[in-house]
Amino acid sequence: MKTKLIGVLICVMLMTTLLTVAKPPEKIENTSPTETMSSAYDADVPVWEVGDKWTYKIDNISINYYQESQTINLYLAIAELPLTVIDTAGDYYTLAFQTNMSGQGKVYTDQGDGPVNISITFTSIALSGNVIIEKSTLGVKEISASFEKQKFLVDIIDQPYIELPLWLRHISTKITMDITTNYDTPITMLTFPLNTGIFWNSTATNFSINGKIQCFWFKLLNFLNNLAKLFDKEFLP
Repeated sequence: MKTKLIGVLICVMLMTTLLTVAKPPEKIENTSPTETMSSAYDADVPVWEVGDKWTYKIDNISINYYQESQTINLYLAIAELPLTVIDTAGDYYTLAFQTNMSGQGKVYTDQGDGPVNISITFTSIALSGNVIIEKSTLGVKEISASFEKQKFLVDIIDQPYIELPLWLRHISTKITMDITTNYDTPITMLTFPLNTGIFWNSTATNFSINGKIQCFWFKLLNFLNNLAKLFDKEFLP
C-alpha cells in the first residue's frame, strides 16, 4: 500500500504540473513563420515545425484534493518548463522537455485497515520527457516523464501494516521513475479560432498510467513482504 501511494503521489504531481499550471508561453525561438492548418482540419489551429521552442513560466503550485477517507496535498515549484518540437509526423506533434522540480506531497488515507499518513519532500530533481499533442486541436494525448536516482525524503507518520523502528520512519532514498500517462481523448485547453466572446468547456477524458518506480527501499519491502507471506504475515496488500 505504501509503495502504491508514493507512486500515485508522484504521478499526480507530474500530471498536474504539465497540464494545469503553465502561464501563456513566451516563445524564445521559432524557425518558421506563423501558419494555420489546412482545410483538412476544422479551424485555424497554429502549425508547429521541428525546432520550434517555448518556455513556460510557472508559479508555485498548491493543490488540495479531498475525497471521503483520502486527502492529497501537493506543493510544487518549477522555475520554467522549456518545450521543443522534435517530431511532426502523422497526426501528432512530439515535444521534449527537461527541467528541475522541487516540492512536497502529503497523503492521508484510510481504506479500513487503519490510517496511512505519508509525506514526501524533494528538491531540484532533474526531470525529462515528451508530450504528444494532437495537431488538429493542440490537445495533450500523452505525457511521458522520467528521472534517475533522484533524492527523496520520505516520512512515514502512520501506517497499520507493520511496526517500524524510528530510523525506518524517516528515510532518504534515491528513486528512479519512468511513467507514461495516456488519454483516451486528447485534453484540449483551447478551441480555435480564438475570437472575442468565444467560450468553451475543457475536454472530458479517461486516462491510464503505466510505468515503473524503483528504489532500494521498495525492493527491500517487497523482499520482506514475500518472506512474511510464507508465514501468513503479509503486511503489504
